[in-house]
Amino acid sequence: MYEPTSEGSDISRFTRETDPEPDPPYFTSHAIKATFDYLTSCHPGGKSLVSLLCSNKDSIQTILLSLTSRIAETHLIHEKRRILSMYRLFVLLLLKDLPEGLGNTWVFFIRDVIYSLLRIIGDETQVRKHSRQQQVHLVVDDDLFVPCCNLIYYVCEAAVGCCSQEFGSHLHVITSTLTPYALGEDERAEQALQLLNFLIVDSSNNLQQAIGGLDPFPDIVQFKKINKCYKQIRKDRTSLNEEITHFLLADSSSSPMSRLEGLRLLRQSIIKNKDQLVDLVNLTEVAHSKSTCSPVAELVHQLIKLGSVLTSCEEEQAKIVQCEVANCLGDIGAVDLSTVSLGCKNKPDSFSVMSSKYAGDSRSQQNAAIVILLNSYLVDKKVGVVTAAAACLKKILATPSGSDLLKKFGEAKQEQLLWYLEPFRPSKKKRASCNHSVFSQPEAFCFKL
Repeated sequence: MYEPTSEGSDISRFTRETDPEPDPPYFTSHAIKATFDYLTSCHPGGKSLVSLLCSNKDSIQTILLSLTSRIAETHLIHEKRRILSMYRLFVLLLLKDLPEGLGNTWVFFIRDVIYSLLRIIGDETQVRKHSRQQQVHLVVDDDLFVPCCNLIYYVCEAAVGCCSQEFGSHLHVITSTLTPYALGEDERAEQALQLLNFLIVDSSNNLQQAIGGLDPFPDIVQFKKINKCYKQIRKDRTSLNEEITHFLLADSSSSPMSRLEGLRLLRQSIIKNKDQLVDLVNLTEVAHSKSTCSPVAELVHQLIKLGSVLTSCEEEQAKIVQCEVANCLGDIGAVDLSTVSLGCKNKPDSFSVMSSKYAGDSRSQQNAAIVILLNSYLVDKKVGVVTAAAACLKKILATPSGSDLLKKFGEAKQEQLLWYLEPFRPSKKKRASCNHSVFSQPEAFCFKL
């Protein structure tokens, strides 16, 4: 597809007049949509293009991944813009059928598009940094950031309207990624701020629980409405224990450098509630004697982990966040490091939780660990990792043991995980076969769960 500026369409807004035409044949978005309409009108039953694609579970996933891979692989900025316009056309077509479920792939679709667009923004930010001595932060080509942010807006608007609860689980990574861009004064800042206002102010009724779990926003004029709405939602948190719990529940997939405002709020709460801190520290000692966890132990563990991750970052912002981490640790004071060395909270899909669900079944534990890890790689910052994870999941779930594992996930009520795995499930017509003798050696799959 190639959309010249003369088309005057939605997509042509993001094409530059200097962008060269690709090698023929190429078509405008109008010609492509007209072709789709003609093909679907010829199909018996009058089905839409999306419903035809959904007849194969992995069709949508395959097309989305193919386009994002091409964007990552090309080094020509005009080619990135052209492929991104193709991605935009396809996503907008899918959004029309989002309320119908996209063949049960709607949960995967929302997550994949959000993380893919944020990845494109992040990739271009990294590519356009200068040398270490003269780094310019958050430098990204306007013609990639603006269409990405604009498309995220459409995705958010559609998702809030029909599946706000699932969308809320991705709110933290969106806000933490876009907030730094909203601090500027250019078109990128305008786009980012418009999206943040929509999510926090306009959608506060639908996303109230998710908004309450966010870190605070910068206390500046641009965020006046956002901060007012945010403070109204989080005003119920009055105790230090609640603030610590809130800090620990932040999405681990977001950037460590986005935790600055959250650290500042946490430190303020620690300073104001020293008496509560003493009680929580005493609880830590009791919990240690009973081999259980406490909020302060988990907090210190997370703060140390956050600080260690930031040591490899060269940006000035990383040093500022590290200072806030150190301030929080200093205000907490000396603790028994044996209580915080390993951490103790388990996320719903963690290996240890799965191991307890399938106690006594080592094969299911191993298979579950592999599939859960691969699912986490589907939102990795590198497209190559995403591609490899997708290929592995398709092969694994097409085996008899993979099919059995999906049934066990259903019995264990791992609904969200099953939704994410939906595009990788094998069709009923064809399942992979393998030589089980090749995998008969149990030591080949040794995991510490």
